[in-house]
Formats: sequence, C-alpha cells, structure tokens
Amino acid sequence: MRKSFLFFLFGLGLLYAGLQSSSGGRAAGGNDNSGSPLSSATCSACHGAASSNTVVSVTLLDQSGNAVTEYIPGEHYSIFVNVNNPNYSQYGAQAVILDAANNQAGTLDSVITPNTQIASINNRSYWEHQGRSTTGNFTAAWTAPAAGTGTVTVYAMGNAVDGSGTSGDAPSSPISISFTEVVSSGLASLPSESLSVWPNPSPNGQYFFRQTSDAPLQSLRIFNSQGQLIRQEQLQGFEGQISLENEAKGLYYLELQTEKGRWQKKLVR
Repeated sequence: MRKSFLFFLFGLGLLYAGLQSSSGGRAAGGNDNSGSPLSSATCSACHGAASSNTVVSVTLLDQSGNAVTEYIPGEHYSIFVNVNNPNYSQYGAQAVILDAANNQAGTLDSVITPNTQIASINNRSYWEHQGRSTTGNFTAAWTAPAAGTGTVTVYAMGNAVDGSGTSGDAPSSPISISFTEVVSSGLASLPSESLSVWPNPSPNGQYFFRQTSDAPLQSLRIFNSQGQLIRQEQLQGFEGQISLENEAKGLYYLELQTEKGRWQKKLVR
C-alpha cells in the first residue's frame, strides 16, 4: 500500500513537472515544437489536434516599424509573432529562424514583449512564451545574418490555452514564412508617411494607394505571407489600385518603387 502511494506521488510529480515545462516554454526544456524541419513534435502532441480557430501570424519589422518581406544583411529588426483565437484569452508560442541548411539565421538579441524568453537548442535560438500571455504577442529583436546567407525562414506554432493543463487547449497548425536577402541596389527605404494605402484591411480585396514623393512610381510587387512573389507590374504616376479579390484571406506585402527608393507595406485581406 505504501509503495503504491509513493508511485502515485511520483506520477503526480512528473505530471506537474511536465505541465510546468510547457507553461514555461518548451525550448527552455530542450524541445523544438515549432514545426521546423528539426522538430521532433509540435504542440499538438500534448495539447490535442490543431484548431483552425487558432491563427498564427509572423511579421518582420524594420527599425521604423514597417513590415518588410526582405532583410538587409547585418541590419536590426524585430520579429513579431501573434497568436489569436476568439474563444481564448491566454496564449503560448514558439518560433525559430533558420537558413536553407537549417542553421541559425542571424542573431536573436533580446526579447521585446512580456512573457517571452529566448532559449537555445543545439546552437539554435528560439523565442517562445515564458508563462501564459494574455496578448498573444511574442516579439524578439533580431540582427540579420551576413551577406550571402540567402532566404531565411521563420517556423512558428502557437497555442490558445485555458490554463487547466493540456486538456481543453487549441494549438495552431505550424506555419513557415520566408524572407529573402536584399542584394544591394542602392535603393533607400522611403518614409512611410508619404504613402497611403486604403482600406486596410480590405474585406473585398480592393485597395487604393497614393504616394506624395517628388518621383513617380515605377513598379509594384506583391508577396504572400510565405514571402513568395505573386504579382509584379510596371507603373506610372503617383497612385493606383490593387485587387486581391481572387487571393485567399490573410497577410500580403506590397512593395512600391520609384527611382529614389521604395516602400513596403503590409496588406490585410
């Protein structure tokens, strides 16, 4: 009887340790659950099947706070991960950024949001929750890798939780979003206040844009949330219209270019 009771206590201890490890961040416990090629499992292994209501988005922000689809080698950025589910109010996440060989891409310098930490697994840095977040925002400061690294990819997964353990939670599906390396062209980033895009979000996928610089527009490019180029056009003048009505709902990135520089703008469809 005494032996059975001791085994019962031991089992409770293991369960408590496992739950504490998850709420404190899986990378901190040596587990890649980001859905990367290096993952042994995802959040679904403990928290149940993925829920379509739990949506994860990843945004790369330059030092002016503009969303970008490309990185300049050696420059400083913020990588923003958001987890959302309308039926929950507490969240966790894990993400990693890798190059084409699945090595660490750049350097995660520090965390920006509360309830966020950086942990290392096999010489790769992950940013993830440290305790449950009520905002679903997990942001880290990132220094881009050296020239010649090429395309880098963020692998991320989120979890909407009810705080009771692993049951009743709603993990997301894993996502991956790629960012291409800027090959130096001498083009500067133009001030965001000189470009207007509306409506944004657009419920029907129709957008209008107008810029107020002294140089006319030359070209337009649109990327999807995976960093893939889906449209490219030549432009003239200072304004125009975009239609994404035939594209799936989600995040897109608009790049407009003049002879003096370019803008990059996030579009919500």
